[in-house]
Amino acid sequence: MAVRGLDILVYQGETVLGSQKNCTLSMESESIDVSNKNSFGWADFIAGAKSWSIECEGQFVSTEQSALMQAFVDGDFLQIEMKNAEEDIYFAGEAMIESIELEASFDDVATYTISFVGKGALQVKKGQ
Repeated sequence: MAVRGLDILVYQGETVLGSQKNCTLSMESESIDVSNKNSFGWADFIAGAKSWSIECEGQFVSTEQSALMQAFVDGDFLQIEMKNAEEDIYFAGEAMIESIELEASFDDVATYTISFVGKGALQVKKGQ
């Protein structure tokens, strides 16, 4: 069944990050080369360390993003979730803010982009 992107939001703790327009979850795995002569000329790999990150974009509202900016300055780790209301799409973990960007164009609303980088395992809840 298709899922509306509109229904998936990023939360810090129990608080939804305000005025979101887009969010992206990235998961990566390093590969470790274990090729040898017995591979008969073919590359062979095993999985290495995994990592994850979440990026979110939205309209900047100073009262909504000021706590996140302070968490960035303080170097705090935060509980981040990306989920829909039913939680059949659910990803969560501890993360730090890797970057915050604020764009203030002459002819548009001010926007923000925030990137979280995960610390440790990403919790994944399987769909219903």
